[in-house]
Amino acid sequence: MLNMLSDREADALAAVRDALPEPYQTLRLPTTTNEWHLDWAYLVAVVVPDPDRDYRPIIEPDDDELVTIGRYLDHRRNELFANPDRIRDQRPLDVDTTVNTIVLAKRKDGGWCFKRASHRSGMWPYFNDPDRPPMDLDALLDLIEGDGSTGERWQAHKGTHPLVGADVR
Repeated sequence: MLNMLSDREADALAAVRDALPEPYQTLRLPTTTNEWHLDWAYLVAVVVPDPDRDYRPIIEPDDDELVTIGRYLDHRRNELFANPDRIRDQRPLDVDTTVNTIVLAKRKDGGWCFKRASHRSGMWPYFNDPDRPPMDLDALLDLIEGDGSTGERWQAHKGTHPLVGADVR
């Protein structure tokens, strides 16, 4: 059962959404500059560069990559909720306290990394691991979803929802 947000929570989440730049706002993709501290239990969040923490090799995703992440968010919503449209209609962004947020970041070398909010270690693959070549976004999302039934549904979702160059919803 989907827990309802209080009016105060809904207003606060709407303010977060309204502060997002495009296309993040349209795609319902929250951003963070700190993968260790998320204000909400998002289904998916994207790490963006922070000028005060420029030692990290993070760059901004391009629009096609954001559309791909939007499609992945759509898949996660469909996987996690019996009525995924209800969450879209009732919440400004996709949050649920029972979810372990997937945090995605694009590295300066063009590869992608991720962590779950509960992970105690940093982003994976690690930035300084010479044995791990950069991983593209599609390969990383496939890895996150795995080979089981969730992975099969992710592959089917990608097949019916083009990942790049299409409007979301």
